Amino acid sequence: MPHFLRQKEYKTESDLLKKYREAYESAKYLYDIDDKLLGYQEVLNFCTNSKKCTKENTIKRNQVLFWTYNQIGDLFVQKNGIDFKPDNYLYAVQYYRHALEFAASNEEQRETLQKLAKVYRDLKDEEEYQKTLEKIILLLDNAVQKEAMLDMAQSAQNVRHEAVWLENALELIDKENIGFLKKCQNKLTICDKLLGIYNRLNEKTEAARIEEMKNDTQKHLN
Repeated sequence: MPHFLRQKEYKTESDLLKKYREAYESAKYLYDIDDKLLGYQEVLNFCTNSKKCTKENTIKRNQVLFWTYNQIGDLFVQKNGIDFKPDNYLYAVQYYRHALEFAASNEEQRETLQKLAKVYRDLKDEEEYQKTLEKIILLLDNAVQKEAMLDMAQSAQNVRHEAVWLENALELIDKENIGFLKKCQNKLTICDKLLGIYNRLNEKTEAARIEEMKNDTQKHLN
């Protein structure tokens, strides 16, 4: 078991950073993943055992917690590669989700969401996988979001997922920085694809909704 310096109490965010650095440096020389996990868990315990730390909302404190939760998630994924157990991936999901709570930027959110997406894909949890991909795309610049949605629709494994991505792309059209006529043309293109899907699935209510949207859009082009 690794040895870590144990401070009696949390005083400042720098104390938490010090604990993280101790765990990080020790992890470099530890072979056993469980020992590494214990080290990073001590960082979390150091904060949760302090009312001051749990109530603080500073950049440095949040950054350390973001790093720590990510490190623990990564270790559970690594552990699963050595000894496959579904619980390892479930723990990874739990810690990655906690990491997202402390992400300071879109880039940090994307980084963690990409890890989550890979875990969900390996777990064959298609619903959560698709939801996570959507969250990743929504963090992109508005200018490329719709195209990313359309790419996902094209590569979807089934028509229902294709419809979800097309519906998401449809919602983004009004946000595009393009001319009104071009927006109408883009809407019609997506509506035609959705109509084909809903008619094949015999989903009459959805088909009627898209048909109405298509007709309203065509009026603007006449």
